[in-house]
Amino acid sequence: MLDDGWLWEIRFDDGRVSAGLVLDAESSPAPSGMSPREEWRFRLDDYPTLLRRFANADLADPPGRIVHTGRLQRLVDRAAGPGWALLPSTAGFVDPLHSTGIAHTLSGVERLCRLFERHGPSPPSASLRNYDRSIRRELRFVDELVRLCYDALPSFRAWTASTMLYFAAATTYERRRADADGVPNDPPAFLCAEEEGLWTALRRAHRTVPSDDEPSSGALDAYDSTVEDAIRPFNEVGLLDPSVPNMYPHAAAPQP
Repeated sequence: MLDDGWLWEIRFDDGRVSAGLVLDAESSPAPSGMSPREEWRFRLDDYPTLLRRFANADLADPPGRIVHTGRLQRLVDRAAGPGWALLPSTAGFVDPLHSTGIAHTLSGVERLCRLFERHGPSPPSASLRNYDRSIRRELRFVDELVRLCYDALPSFRAWTASTMLYFAAATTYERRRADADGVPNDPPAFLCAEEEGLWTALRRAHRTVPSDDEPSSGALDAYDSTVEDAIRPFNEVGLLDPSVPNMYPHAAAPQP
């Protein structure tokens, strides 16, 4: 986590690492006239530990260069219609934070397969409208989960508390899927995005997330308490347990 965004590292078995910076384009616009490589160095200059970490790194080929992209977010007006339907990652994208893309797409595959099983290659318009509405609502839900984390920057403690909304939704979703014993006839909305209680919890957190760059201990304590209370109905794995340093010995789905 950085003051104005975050950095990912994904290690591969062959020694290569996928690394990338995700920044708020409004609060941290790209410096004019810089190449992507120069901007990478410019961004890391504020973080000596990261600068040292990548000092001797070589660029892998492909792509053989550092890539810069613009705005990541997108959302279609419709995700389905007569004779066609989009998978979630085609219908929209929010942010790599929380890594929701593959799981969301698989949930879309499940639902479309159920429609094809019931109706053959031409599901009725009403079913496709329901699919369209669900996919776009789920993407808006992910957007709100991500936005809450960015609103918490640069406080690591507030950021950590903000992530608990996502983990509450994810673990609840996974457990409900596990309880269904296979693919249910009516698969639930991704991350339980139709659960009004989770939307209420998100709204409570958005109203109280500290807005100062250096929030007081009192403000952080109050935010922790608000989040803990807001997610209580969905907290089955001890999220925000003060006895563990953000390391939860639980899997989202029960182990066999």
